[in-house]
Amino acid sequence: MVFHDDDLQRLAGRPERVADLPLAELRATALRGGGTWCTLAEALEAAGPLEVNVEIKSTGPGRAGALPAAAVAVIRAAGAAAAERVLVSSFDPWALVQVRRAAPELATALLFHAGEPLPARRGWIGPWVGAAALHPEHVLCSGATVAAWRRAGFAVNVWTVDDPVRLRELAAWGVDGLFCNDPGAALAALGG
Repeated sequence: MVFHDDDLQRLAGRPERVADLPLAELRATALRGGGTWCTLAEALEAAGPLEVNVEIKSTGPGRAGALPAAAVAVIRAAGAAAAERVLVSSFDPWALVQVRRAAPELATALLFHAGEPLPARRGWIGPWVGAAALHPEHVLCSGATVAAWRRAGFAVNVWTVDDPVRLRELAAWGVDGLFCNDPGAALAALGG
């Protein structure tokens, strides 16, 4: 199932964990804002030729369980074209190692944030897990950090940026991608 949160509280007003409910019950659960449920296979099909970031959620390092292998199986079942346009990311470096072992043809990206230990928040773990990209929280980015990560061979995709001034600053530093909540507003801020 494609869903950002661990539980239904924020988007459905229910305390249950998504992983604990059968697909039929999830599909019958109304989501705030009119959202709908979909599986990873359905999301990949709906995205058509667009590039897709598949984030593997984990409760902590090494705790993704069977999810990386299951995601790889769905991506592979979607065909070779899907593998070429999918980037698998995670805050859990072990999940990325699992993906790389199961599917070396898939590109991976290490997600990290300001609250993590120094080796993680500087992206130093990226080479160790074979990541093709780094996905830092935007507050970790400066012109110097972006340039260093790019010189090291990483694509740099920054999250979550909605402030127009910060969007333009990051774009000027040469980031490869920006995660935002309103793509239309972000494009307008960037002059596109």
